[in-house]
Amino acid sequence: MWPSGERIDVCIFSVQPKTGGSFHVLGLGDRKGLFHPPPQFNTLSATFFMKFSKIFISIAFLALLFGCNETMTNRYANYQEAVEDNLFERDWVPDVLPINTEQIIETHNIDTNERCAEAVVPIDSLPRIMTSLKINGFINSDSKLPELPAFRFALKACTFNLERISRNRTVHAKSNEIVVLDIEASKFYYWSF
Repeated sequence: MWPSGERIDVCIFSVQPKTGGSFHVLGLGDRKGLFHPPPQFNTLSATFFMKFSKIFISIAFLALLFGCNETMTNRYANYQEAVEDNLFERDWVPDVLPINTEQIIETHNIDTNERCAEAVVPIDSLPRIMTSLKINGFINSDSKLPELPAFRFALKACTFNLERISRNRTVHAKSNEIVVLDIEASKFYYWSF
């Protein structure tokens, strides 16, 4: 109720400040459709709102823009550390690596489920890894690397790039997953997009 005892309705009305632009303010109105600002709404609060609304909106926009990228990178000294952190149970990396794998670096984006990883594997374990990949549905293709999507969060955050991979390699693919075994460097590379 309005102080005079009239029934009031909540409404929104626009204010156009002298500096340009406009903003909307919650106001009160009577049943005749006349709109009045709330009694406590005065020029000082309107000026305060105008000055700080742009700052608040800018901060909120930046928080949404940069806060929504959930890309994380995990580093493990060896296979055992990765197992203890449930890396393979969470399916961030296919469980095809031998227990003597070292220097595992995995990057994933929670929002898009994109992943990439690299690891140092003993050269003598490469045939076992290839067999495990086949069992897990990966198909051995030629040594040519497929085209990767141009803009991906995780792929941009990977600790490696395609140019570093030697020509002496095997490429294995399964739907949206790629594994490259770099025979020269004794490295395992993985992407999922």
